[in-house]
Amino acid sequence: MKDLNRRTNLSVEGWGQGTAYEDVEAAPEPARPSPLELICGSVTVRLDAGTSAARIAEIARALNAPS
Repeated sequence: MKDLNRRTNLSVEGWGQGTAYEDVEAAPEPARPSPLELICGSVTVRLDAGTSAARIAEIARALNAPS
């Protein structure tokens, strides 16, 4: 993807002033993290990638607790 919005103002002795445009690669959007799935028997819990480690551990302990 090209971003043509970068321009540079130039001042060259004997030539006056002008503007130069430069093709610049636009920064790609960061990849979105994948969700995390905890599976215990027939139960699957899908968690957002931003879930804290403490919360994941809490859920994993609850899934493995005897019923």
